[in-house]
This record gives sequence, structure tokens and C-alpha cells, in this order.
Amino acid sequence: MIKLDKQPELTAEEIEKYEADPKNRSRGKVQHVRFPSDANPDKPAGFFIVRPNRQLLMAVTDTASKDMGKANDLLINSCVLAGDLDQLEYDDDLYLGLLQEITSQVEAKKKL
Repeated sequence: MIKLDKQPELTAEEIEKYEADPKNRSRGKVQHVRFPSDANPDKPAGFFIVRPNRQLLMAVTDTASKDMGKANDLLINSCVLAGDLDQLEYDDDLYLGLLQEITSQVEAKKKL
């Protein structure tokens, strides 16, 4: 189940504080992504996301072997810091687009 108790926006100060925290260093920069919204066609749905870390990826993989829906929700709950999460309950395209955006953040370092 997706946690809906997160705030809809992050301030520049909140983003800076998150990125400066040494615990979050492996998660990279906070990205603000937007998608067309069925609920409000004049205002896109926005989400503040970070990439998953290694521990989260292992937990998602373990959960996916039992229940893919719970694994997807774990990924969203852990990687979305703020946003229009209430819209994910009824907009499947938005849910899938957000999942795709989060997973596209995962990239291994390349050889020189």
C-alpha cells in the first residue's frame, strides 16, 4: 500500500538538507518529475524522487519474489519523498510512469 501521508512539495531548503545528509549520499540528487494528470489536466502531477540504494534494491527483489505489487509499492514509498501520491490510487498510467522513472534512475558505474 502506498503511503499517502507525505507532503505534496519540497522546498529548496528541504532538498538541500536531504542531499547534504551523509546517509543519503548514495541516493543522488533529488529529482522533480512531472506527469500529465487525469485528475487535473491543467496541472501535472509532480513527484520528488531519489534513486534506490543497494539495500532497498535487495529488499525490493526479495519482496518481488513473493508479491510484485508490494515490491512496487515499497519502491515508491522509499524513493518518493513528496508529491501527488493520492493520484496513484486511481491513475494506472501515472503509477506505471512513476515506477519507470524511479527504475531508470538505477545505473551502475561504467568502466573507463
